[in-house]
Amino acid sequence: TVGTLSGSGSIMANGGNGADSVGGGGGGGIIYIPCNNNFFAGNASAYGGGGANWGGAGTVLIKPYGQNGQLILDNGGHAGPSTPLQSASSADLTLRNGAIGLISGPLTFGNLLVSSNAWLLMSNYSYTVTLSSATIQAGGGILADGAGYAAGQGSGMGQYYYNNSTYTCSGAGHGGYGANSTGNLAAGGTVYDSITSPANPGSGGGSYSPSLGGAGGGAIRLSVSGTLQVAGLISANGGNGSGTGGGGGSG
Repeated sequence: TVGTLSGSGSIMANGGNGADSVGGGGGGGIIYIPCNNNFFAGNASAYGGGGANWGGAGTVLIKPYGQNGQLILDNGGHAGPSTPLQSASSADLTLRNGAIGLISGPLTFGNLLVSSNAWLLMSNYSYTVTLSSATIQAGGGILADGAGYAAGQGSGMGQYYYNNSTYTCSGAGHGGYGANSTGNLAAGGTVYDSITSPANPGSGGGSYSPSLGGAGGGAIRLSVSGTLQVAGLISANGGNGSGTGGGGGSG
């Protein structure tokens, strides 16, 4: 906690490297600096360390009193595990340089910037992210692909049918009906939810091993009071079926 923050040096809490490209890198740490005035022109970093796999980005938050702070997730250009996020209504959130933020509860921020090569993942469909504005640059995005109901689950789940020593499975439904399986043996999943107030994730495709259904797409719930600018991706696709005849999940 300081009065005035200034200078052009470095403030670091980076993760250590794993040994000999066999050990995994450590996750970035946490830097939080509340101050009266911020004139710092240097670099504050909490990168994950390198190794067999890179560690996930830590968090950097510099917060001048009475102003929006800057909460930054930056992994130095390397993809690593996701970083769970917590609400900071008086902070703007920036994800950049390989950082992956994870939403697992209701969150409130000021302005959101998801830069190229950075991602915001939605892990639970029942939570809303409240923002003043949001910018998704090309090469970055907000993703909930395959984050909905698991295979064979949900109101529009796909079905399965045993035929000639294998299980043939249908696709899941949501806004549209799922497709029947080959020969129309297993009926496609049904339609559900509201077109003007959607509140549910996609359902899982029909599944019975070794026919594996794809998971449904999750639900992305954003409340943006200002402008939502999308040059990258906002995606909640259903997963593909696999195995000998799994059904696709619904979006």
